[in-house]
Amino acid sequence: MLRLALVSLGLTSVLSACGPTSTCGPATCQGCCDPTGVCRTGEGSTSCGSGGQACSVCAAGQTCSPIKTCIATMDTMDAGTTVDAGVQPRCGRTPVTCSDQVIQRLGLFDRPNTTPNALVDAIDGLGFITEVNATAGAVGGQINPTQSFVYARFTPAGLEQLNLSDTAALDSLDWDIAFRRFIIRLNGGDSGASCVESTIVESVPYEQVTAAPASATWQRDDYLSEDCMMFRDDGFGLGTPPLTALTPYYNYAGCVKMTNRTFVIRTRLGKSVKFTVQRYYQNEAGQMICETQSRAPGATAPGGYLKVRWQILD
Repeated sequence: MLRLALVSLGLTSVLSACGPTSTCGPATCQGCCDPTGVCRTGEGSTSCGSGGQACSVCAAGQTCSPIKTCIATMDTMDAGTTVDAGVQPRCGRTPVTCSDQVIQRLGLFDRPNTTPNALVDAIDGLGFITEVNATAGAVGGQINPTQSFVYARFTPAGLEQLNLSDTAALDSLDWDIAFRRFIIRLNGGDSGASCVESTIVESVPYEQVTAAPASATWQRDDYLSEDCMMFRDDGFGLGTPPLTALTPYYNYAGCVKMTNRTFVIRTRLGKSVKFTVQRYYQNEAGQMICETQSRAPGATAPGGYLKVRWQILD
């Protein structure tokens, strides 16, 4: 009996040496799970993360942001870009005050959009026409997105898509503009930590716009009150789309109609970009059905396929 007890004790010791079965996960941990299965706060550069996912180790030149994602520090941000060539950014990083409410009200995701070729550029004189697949996983008649926004920045070579999740983008200075369904956000105000803003150029055709008016009133995304309690929607009765600085590109009356307004967007690096949206539905015929019959075209031209025209002015 003594021998059996010793054998049993030995097996118990061996099993104990293998370590306990991990119970760390989304149901038990608000931070992140380290390789040993221990729940960490998710706020350290060597254990950064949230939602009970595996902890990330931030690379050199990165830090763990307040929303628990690895981001570039200000010292390394924009390395190799025009910032290093002497361009002074218009702003540093300003944390989004109502980040929790933004995540909840906009239904944001913590993984990047995986839609292949979500941005396709075509040369348009001195600018570009970009086809944007902003369906975000809502296809086949669905309307609720299942993926993050498509995040991008304006470059002389075209609209460059960035590998950012919604939650990481809230604290990132890298992006200028984001698309999901008919919502277009700019990186500033309630939408992001940068200072990207826009103004509407009234009564001037897109082709004739060469700069923002001297008297321009610049707008950043502002759809939550200062106390984060009041949400401002687009005013068309749906209740869920936020009132962003670029919302005036459409009217909603049974379908997404174009207003053909021209905006000038000012980036963090001080670049001015003229911008207009020409289509929301997948093809021109579908958009025409909306414009003339005030109804969505249906399966022949699903929504979420924006066509935008833009040009860097300086």
